[in-house]
Amino acid sequence: MNLQTIGGHIIDVDLLTGGIAIDVGCLGFDFSVGVRKLGCEVHAFDLIEMDVPRNDIYFSVAAITDKDKVVNVVNTPNRSFWHINQKGKIQVNSISLNKLYKFFTYERPDCVDVLKLSCEGSEYAILADPDFQPVAK
Repeated sequence: MNLQTIGGHIIDVDLLTGGIAIDVGCLGFDFSVGVRKLGCEVHAFDLIEMDVPRNDIYFSVAAITDKDKVVNVVNTPNRSFWHINQKGKIQVNSISLNKLYKFFTYERPDCVDVLKLSCEGSEYAILADPDFQPVAK
């Protein structure tokens, strides 16, 4: 076991095989850049458009939720991050984590090395989807 802190998240880098890293809530891209440097193909998602620090990180504006839908988003008072809120005036398409995971694993079920979720408290609802069944490494 070789635990390292990458972008504030602790992962066992011995489990990385050069596969896919899914970074949900990639504000700042610290985690994305860190796992890309370790050889992973990075797909990052966030609620708003951002400048991607490297051209080898694939970035999409999307909310990752428990169901496919359109969500409203709002910025926090200190403007440090965006979150889903019914009162928000900006609409963003969301995709279920289950559908996203199936997209990446369709041909190679074991291709996802790491999934990082930083969704302002929505992690449990996202992971509680009974259809979401990640492949253990």
